[in-house]
Amino acid sequence: MKAFLRRFICRFLAVSLVALPYAAQTQAALIGVDEALAAQRQAERGKLTGFLARADVQKQLAVLGVAPAAAAERANALTDDEVQQLAAGSTRFRRAPTSPRPRSSWCSS
Repeated sequence: MKAFLRRFICRFLAVSLVALPYAAQTQAALIGVDEALAAQRQAERGKLTGFLARADVQKQLAVLGVAPAAAAERANALTDDEVQQLAAGSTRFRRAPTSPRPRSSWCSS
């Protein structure tokens, strides 16, 4: 009886391991170039919107006499190519670290 039960459990587990991955209905599909570019454009616009929403940027805009709402309106009016150029150059606009980096002993003068 033990041998029968052990064989049954082993066979059941083997069938389960083979059959269960196919039980989940998964579907992979290719996306078109237009969809990929639209997603990229949306991400770039999101970067620009996020940049303009930062408190330090809004403070600097106020110092320069530009209302944050006017800046957002102008950013929304940009073409996709202009947004792409700004997003490509956004590495220049990253926030500076809040604390200075520790200097290592070999580079101190």
